[in-house]
Amino acid sequence: MNYQISHPWLSGDPRLEAMIKLNSKFLDWQLFARPEDDEEVARQQNELDRLVQKGMSALEKTPLRRWALYTGSPDILNFMTHIFFHQRVYHLILNILLLLPCAPFIEDLWGRKFFPAFFLTGGVVSAFGPILFGTEPVFLYGATGAVCAVIGAFAVRFRRVRIKLFSFSWLFSSKEFYTKPLPFLSFWFGVELVYAFVTRDHFGSLSVTVWSHCTGFLFGACSAWAIDHFKLELKLYASDYDKLPEEVRILSEVELQMNHREMEAAFGMLGDACTRFPSNMEILEKYWALAVRLGREKQIILSGEKLIDYLLSENEAGEAFFHWGELRKALGPTPVNLNRVTLLANQLTAMNERERASMVLKEVVQNLPKKASTEEIFALVDAAEFTEPKACLELIDKVLGIYELEDEARKGLKRQTKEIHLRFPNVNEADQVKAIEISPALADPTKIMEEEDPFAPTYIQVLNIHRGIPLGVTDKGLAFRLGDRERVLPLDQVRALSVGAIRNISGKPFLLIDLLTDNPMLEKKRHALLRLHSHEFSPMVLASGVEKPAHAIRHFVDRVLRESEAHALPDEETINGEKFPNYPSIHDYEMRVYGVCN
Repeated sequence: MNYQISHPWLSGDPRLEAMIKLNSKFLDWQLFARPEDDEEVARQQNELDRLVQKGMSALEKTPLRRWALYTGSPDILNFMTHIFFHQRVYHLILNILLLLPCAPFIEDLWGRKFFPAFFLTGGVVSAFGPILFGTEPVFLYGATGAVCAVIGAFAVRFRRVRIKLFSFSWLFSSKEFYTKPLPFLSFWFGVELVYAFVTRDHFGSLSVTVWSHCTGFLFGACSAWAIDHFKLELKLYASDYDKLPEEVRILSEVELQMNHREMEAAFGMLGDACTRFPSNMEILEKYWALAVRLGREKQIILSGEKLIDYLLSENEAGEAFFHWGELRKALGPTPVNLNRVTLLANQLTAMNERERASMVLKEVVQNLPKKASTEEIFALVDAAEFTEPKACLELIDKVLGIYELEDEARKGLKRQTKEIHLRFPNVNEADQVKAIEISPALADPTKIMEEEDPFAPTYIQVLNIHRGIPLGVTDKGLAFRLGDRERVLPLDQVRALSVGAIRNISGKPFLLIDLLTDNPMLEKKRHALLRLHSHEFSPMVLASGVEKPAHAIRHFVDRVLRESEAHALPDEETINGEKFPNYPSIHDYEMRVYGVCN
């Protein structure tokens, strides 16, 4: 090529004209003079022909010529191969980084079979930009045109979503901001288009490559608009779509209807799906959310109750409280389900969400049902006592006035009222008592002792609980497994003992047996205890020669108290009663027996 440039009077090869034209812009033609001797000119022509033949033969063997697309005389095969050909590693890495933020979303939406075809088509179409609008032929290579097609499809198909972007400034400080992809990427496309026109006359080869970006972006944007407008997405991967579970297909169709703002159609589809798949909580939650959005009160109530029950069964009290609030807005001042609100209040209290639990209980006091069982009433009262004593007193008064209860039940409620007044003497003086004043779960145990609380006879502040599984009782003591080790606790080292039946509203009741190795009447930072759960072992290992598990546990408790002279908590009368005391939860048990929330 240099030889032909330095001998412009010779007849050159047409395949080198573009490169000669580019380099000749920087040369002064006055430097070259044609020889007067015709034989010299003929010799130079022969030399040029030889060099051209040799050079073009070598050029044909280079990867650039074989795989890149030459826009001056494009080869059909190179329309496809140029997409995968990159001369520099950084060029390949840059294309991958540009592809990653957009490609997964388009692939998930259009299917794995259609996406590769779309990507390759975008690369082929983008090559027509330089061919049609380029000012001079160049070698075109790289997947940037195909990547721009994916970016254009993402900008149009996800035009309603918000994306997070980061801007970096000096010394690596960064700021983040949100924007929608269509205006942001359209601005980038506009910059590329302006750049293509500005560099057209002075830097033709640079302008040509930019035309590839613009053409690919336009192809992707137009394709996404057509697919979305004519609702072709489900048809693009029908074979894969049909293999999906029916519930997933319904949710996909609902999402498509909502994207096109057809809310009534989506709501109807979800209503039918809830009837056909009553146990699918994802469908139910979407149905509830759309019912709230459309203001359908009847559907809010039906779906909301099912949703709350499911969330409570999964111990998701925070989510259940949110749905409960929306449900109460729809229901208004109507009677509530006592089992549901009792379980909700207990779970919120266990999560230390006492303000929310208090709101639930106050709502219950105002909207008690006309009929309720004794078990439901006592469970609700127990939940209210340690969450909101003031509301608990109001609840007991209402219960005694509304329901016809047996004498024993009435006496129990009145006795519970006296206990609350003893524990919180100022509960009726203030309109609203702060949680730390009314809740033993949040109160400081040392403060309770200073006020001579009759229901907190120990100096326990923190329980150091070791959960074990008993293996048997020997002369040496209680053999038990702690983790992967077996140990023995001599009975004479037990300083206190407590037994409680946990009603466990959300599961099967069980007994807790606590053996304290630290004296509860002595003040320490942490009191150690061994805790046994009756549903984790056979109670018959605790005593021999007995017929029933309950008798075995009673025999074991009597033996520990006899041989160790341990303190019986909360008192000997309670432990030695006909039945062990029962509590709604472990949290409530620890509060009543030890006066702490572990």
